[in-house]
Parts: sequence; C-alpha cells; structure tokens
Amino acid sequence: MKVALVGTGTIAETNHLPILISIPDVDVVAVCDSNEKRLSRVAEKFKIKNKFTNIDEMLKSTDAEIIDITTPGYTHYEVAMKSLHEDRNVLLEKPATLKTIEAEKLEDESKKSNLKLAVCQTYRYSEPAIRFKNVQQKGGIGSIDRIIAIQHGSTIFGMAPWFWNEDISGGILFELGIHAVDLQCYLMGDWKKVLDVNIYYDKSLNFITSILATVKFENGIGVVDLKWLSSSSFMHLYISGSVADAIMKFYPEGFILQHGDFAPLSEFKGELGRLWNFGYNSFRKRYYKIWELPHRRIIENFINSVKNNHEPLVSVRSAIPTIQLAEEIWTKAKASRDEALD
Repeated sequence: MKVALVGTGTIAETNHLPILISIPDVDVVAVCDSNEKRLSRVAEKFKIKNKFTNIDEMLKSTDAEIIDITTPGYTHYEVAMKSLHEDRNVLLEKPATLKTIEAEKLEDESKKSNLKLAVCQTYRYSEPAIRFKNVQQKGGIGSIDRIIAIQHGSTIFGMAPWFWNEDISGGILFELGIHAVDLQCYLMGDWKKVLDVNIYYDKSLNFITSILATVKFENGIGVVDLKWLSSSSFMHLYISGSVADAIMKFYPEGFILQHGDFAPLSEFKGELGRLWNFGYNSFRKRYYKIWELPHRRIIENFINSVKNNHEPLVSVRSAIPTIQLAEEIWTKAKASRDEALD
C-alpha cells in the first residue's frame, strides 16, 4: 500500500510517519511541505526519496493510494478535495475541517468516487475511552445525563505563527480543544443547542485563551472547559450515568468507575493504578508506545479499510456533529470577543 504524506510538522514526525513506516506492507513514497528546510530534514530522517513543496505536483508525480494530511486544520479542505479529485483515499489529522459545509462536501466527494475518508479523532480510541465503552456496552454506566470535559494547557507560545491568527486557525478550540468537543459528541450523542459560551480574551495577545461552553444534548448537558496559559496541563472527563459515574484522565491515562458510597475508595484505586502504569511504562521506556496507540489504531485500521473495503474507525461523516458543535461554539466565542473589542 503506497502512502504519501502532506505536512511534516510535529504530529507527522512523532506519530504518523513512525507508525506508517513500521507497518510491513506500507510504503511511504513521498512527503510534501512548503517548508523546504523541514521537508528535507524529515525526508532524510525517514529515508523518503520523493520530496515536494507543492501538493498538485505530488499528486501528478506519485501513484500513492492514500494521502495522509497533517497540515494545519484550516488547510485540510483544499488539500483533501484535490486528493479526492485525483482518486486518492484520504486520512486527515484532526480537525477534519473548520466548517461543516466543507466536511459535508468532502464526504459527498468521497462517496461519489467510492474512496475512504477518515479523521484522526484519536481520543475515541484511547485506553480510557475504550474501557468506558466496554463498561457501557455491558450496562455498567446506564444513561448518561452529564459530561464535564476539562482541558487545560500551560502554554501556547511554542505554536506555529499561523496559529495566532485565530480567525483562520480556529484558535484553541479547533487546534487544541477539539478532542474535548469530540468526546462529548461521541459519548453523549446528538446535541441540540449551545446554551452558553463564556470566554477570556487576552488583549495583550489578541487571542482567546479560555472558552467555557454549556451544551444541551438530547439526553443531558455537556460542559466544555478549555483554558490555556493555565497553571497546569491536564484533560479530564467527568461522566454522570444512571448506574455509575466515571472519570477519564489522559496523559497519563486513567479510568475510574464510581457508584454507591465508595467513590473515594474507587478514585484512590484508580489513581494508584494510573500512577503505577505511568511509572512502570516510563521505567521500561514504553510510555511513548502507549501514547501513540490511539493514532496507531486509527492509521492501521484506515489502511485495512482501503485494502479490504470496510468503513474506517472514524469516518469524516461520523465527525460531522463534532465540527457542527465546534463551529457553533466558535461563532459565539468570536461574537463575545468582538463585543469585548468594541
């Protein structure tokens, strides 16, 4: 299976390319990036002969069956549509697109051409989410009536220059917080209305650094709490179910199931297990392997979906509700920002 990759930034170098070249029947035939210096370094590191600075040239010059796109989210639509028009299957890094209409057009084009189209919403296939789904399918959660997703980050000053134009990049919501929004949709189902959005706009940075959104779902309420330039970095999900409650924690990962009057004991046992797994895997130098697993699951599955003609784990169609919700939150966040500027 021949694969070409577009975009040689951090996620490509640390996740996509190492995973792709480790799969026995995959041949990474080309890489493409407008940054020639980075392109040359990454191509040399992974021993990829064909280098391109132009996507049109790459599509004309290679016979890759899959185009793996890891460019900034706001560029995804154009690159993916060009790839689909050239009869290539497309795997997108998150976010699939920044606009619902763009995702819908890509989905329509892929179906018309009988091509596979998927997105790396990797937290759906993290260990905490897999464990939660297993418990849920056995009736151990019951109906979910509330999810509070909290994602805080310490700094954004290392982000690329394009990130700082949030009207183009989608800012912290699309580039950093999209996983929190996606897990809400993945676990809660259909959303009905964005009830409220509060932001903190940092005038010195000309940037929104915090978003707090409340969303009405068909069967409950979701809260998305995003904050950067925070005193600590973490992502937690607190899930309220009719049978049991659950807590998901990420990097390091943990899953805690709580019910009855023994919630503190459950939390203690969960945290102890989380600490043990983190320490053990770090000592054995396996932590990075654990960290890349969700990407590996989606990438390997996508390749198999092309080979064997089955539905990929996270089709763009399945991520459209996430994009719709993020777009609505972002519209309200920008409106609040613009009011603050008046």
